[in-house]
Amino acid sequence: MKIEYVPLCTSLWLLACLGVNAAELYVANNGSNNVSVINSLTNRVTATLPVGTAPLGVAMTPDGSYAYVANYIDNNISVIDASANKVIGTVAVGRNPWGVATTADGAYAYVVNNGSNSISVIDTTTNAVIGTVPSGDSPRGIVTMPNGPYAYVCNYRGNNVSVINTATHQVEAMVSVGKHPTGIAITPDGAHLYAVNSDSNSVSVIDTATNQVIATVPVGKTPWCVAITPNGAHAYVANHNSSSISIISTATNKVTETIAAGTSPVGIAISPNGSHAYVTSFYSNSVNVINTLTKKIAATIPVGANPGYGLTLGVSAPRYSALLNENKIWFVETDGPSLQATPVHWTAIINLAPESILLSNKKMHAYVTDKNSNAITSLAINYKNSIPRAVVSGAPLAVGTRPSAMALSPDENYLFVADDKENSIYRINLANNSVVQLVTLNAAPGNISLNPKGDYLVIAIPSLNQVVMVASPTGTGPFEITTTTINAAPEAFAFDGTKTSTGKVYVTCSNALNCNLKQLDLSTGTITKAITLIGSSPSAIKRMTIDKKTYFLITMADSRVNLVGTSPFFAVVSYPSIDVSATQIFCDPLKPSVAYLLQPSTNTVQSIDFTSSTLTPTLGNRNSGGSTFITREIQ
Repeated sequence: MKIEYVPLCTSLWLLACLGVNAAELYVANNGSNNVSVINSLTNRVTATLPVGTAPLGVAMTPDGSYAYVANYIDNNISVIDASANKVIGTVAVGRNPWGVATTADGAYAYVVNNGSNSISVIDTTTNAVIGTVPSGDSPRGIVTMPNGPYAYVCNYRGNNVSVINTATHQVEAMVSVGKHPTGIAITPDGAHLYAVNSDSNSVSVIDTATNQVIATVPVGKTPWCVAITPNGAHAYVANHNSSSISIISTATNKVTETIAAGTSPVGIAISPNGSHAYVTSFYSNSVNVINTLTKKIAATIPVGANPGYGLTLGVSAPRYSALLNENKIWFVETDGPSLQATPVHWTAIINLAPESILLSNKKMHAYVTDKNSNAITSLAINYKNSIPRAVVSGAPLAVGTRPSAMALSPDENYLFVADDKENSIYRINLANNSVVQLVTLNAAPGNISLNPKGDYLVIAIPSLNQVVMVASPTGTGPFEITTTTINAAPEAFAFDGTKTSTGKVYVTCSNALNCNLKQLDLSTGTITKAITLIGSSPSAIKRMTIDKKTYFLITMADSRVNLVGTSPFFAVVSYPSIDVSATQIFCDPLKPSVAYLLQPSTNTVQSIDFTSSTLTPTLGNRNSGGSTFITREIQ
């Protein structure tokens, strides 16, 4: 028998613990006995995992390795290996498990047993119950402290919150709140709790230092769950019978805004960068994705039956730009509402003369060319306290006599390296680090790039005004090579995004006076269009999407930026007075209208928002900047 109106809110503080992959959203579908796994970048269900009967709560370990799902009817917990998205075992607990939360160190999972008024403590190393803690009457929601040894449990019939010491596994206090508390969340600094009172239509705010209620905030009808934004500024409350979200300012403890949330909202979680809220719709069998900037529903994702008292986001690395200079990689964070305030972090590398850097997404590695040692150094990117660190992974791999530009295949199995002394292209099989000389050219190669499908490698030969296209570069050869003369020195490439062999490549030409953006057909090498830009000598180019339309962003040597539409072709915007000479560009798919520009002369990174047509302040400054600007472009 399935149950209704059984609210549960998961512990969301763990989202500040940063991992290596784009976050996946785990949603418990109470009516279909499974968990939907949603990629939060694409808003698509990537897996559906059978679990026990009537799943409710879901919690992740802080490192994102495992998810724990409370199966209400079966009286057990399903343990999911998040890397494989596979159930690897079950753990018997008390009667009618409801909520789940993990401790800050990931050592324990606390399971609320609604039917036996207790908390089961699971050792996450052995996945065995090591103790049982008594709770109040009909416990439901639970949250753990991010910076201290406490867990807090909503007791539905007791109208109070239990304070549990996770070091001693003992209840230390009971805090009276409103009628029928269900969901609970804690601020990132651990200072305040927000407990949702479903039958009082209110939220109780508790000071964790004194265990006293310091405010009661009226919200919508029948609130079920609450989530705190990563910066701690707001609490989002899902009002089930109002079909709305109440947004509470944590500074004033007052509702500042009420927004639509779709029908029957129950569970809620907020993305690590605070850009989106995910709200389950119990009767619509879906998850609504709310843009926290516009306060509008940006997407609706169909899932299983009756989703949503339990949902949680896996850990997620923030998006960083990597600037390479002075034997260091400089990381600039390009995520979140506190963008401009984010410091630039750095990590030293061992190469004497780093020339270029390329970051993989799936494998979280950086590849760096070193002209002094004629080698590629592989760096493993790890995160500690939210800061990326690069650690040398293996010995440098000898490639040619002067490696320069690089390109990575879409599946990240092959790395292509241009050698501008040997006039050749090398291919590295990253599975076994084998190196082969792919093709020999008539002059030194410049930039190289692969189309989205990975079946064409495009090479710039500036001295000959040529673009060379190599078909099926990951094959065994011989290779079909097409050479196109474009009457100007090719500088950089972008593609139309088509994952077919009939796509187009767009080429900027640094020494062209007119028609300095050219469109080439990949399969024939034929120039199919020539586009006149505003300004002179374009350099970097990136494809971006604004309001569901495709554009190309191009930087010019005369301190301009052009935004070019694709149908029809025209220069939409020209930004003067921006120092962008020799810059690189990153267009963030998470924030499609925003582009980040490297400004070498001032050692800064600046962003442009094309929705408002305004420049933002610079993101950071150091005495030495970067000669290369590459970022994790998660597709």
